Amino acid sequence: MNASRTDHNLVGGQGIASGFRDAISAAWRLAIACRPGFEQHEKLFEAWYGERQQQLEKSLIATINNGNLCTDSSIVKTTLRDWYLWFYQLVPSWRHQLELGPRQKGLIRYKWETGFPFLAIRNGGRTFPQVFCSPYYSSPKQPLFTDDIIFRKNKTALFQLVVLIDSPDEMGAAKADLAHLKEMGEGELKVDEATYLVQDHVLLNTEEGPVDFDLKYAFQIIESGTSDPDIWAGLPSPQGYDGSKLAKEVEGRYIIVRPDRELLEASDALDAMISRPEINF
Repeated sequence: MNASRTDHNLVGGQGIASGFRDAISAAWRLAIACRPGFEQHEKLFEAWYGERQQQLEKSLIATINNGNLCTDSSIVKTTLRDWYLWFYQLVPSWRHQLELGPRQKGLIRYKWETGFPFLAIRNGGRTFPQVFCSPYYSSPKQPLFTDDIIFRKNKTALFQLVVLIDSPDEMGAAKADLAHLKEMGEGELKVDEATYLVQDHVLLNTEEGPVDFDLKYAFQIIESGTSDPDIWAGLPSPQGYDGSKLAKEVEGRYIIVRPDRELLEASDALDAMISRPEINF
């Protein structure tokens, strides 16, 4: 790798979240790089650097803007700023936007460059939103993070397949369709580990489920405003939570997620994924 491009600290100064994101992004690439016979090491980590550089630039811009806002030496400017922010927060919806900060622009979305491991033409390169979900037909009910159930420790594939469906009635057909999806390389993707996220909120945790369907990876998205005490188990309801974020942010029914929670690809048409081009690492 070009030494001139590796003397920057891509983790320090970006906060805990960015540091973890960097580490996870590097970890799955290391898993591939350590395989016997793998020779594309420079290409693999050049792509890692390129992705992180894009995020670093956004983080630095946000940091500089925040610094300019908070450290201005002009008394007039700081007085106007304080009064403006005070009035702005009087409107709840405006206050929420202010609290979101840069997040109001949406989740991370990388601009594709040569060698980047995602398919931009199929909605790849954006962050997979995390929402709460609950297992189907289980007791007691409990809220779980989608990240945790998609990448459960008992799964072995490097990348994970997620299927968004509107109703539990679609589960059987979706599983049958996935039988035609080709698996990737040396166990990078396994169809039998697919996670099904259901957006229908009518049949949550009933005692009987669809016949002849394995529900161990079937979960129902918890919608915004759910106040069922059995779900939250005494915990306070999350503030500003949007259970529909997944449907809003992800443009596709069939989704392949990388370990760093970035989308490899997402498509409504399974035929497109069946005939997808190879991604060479």
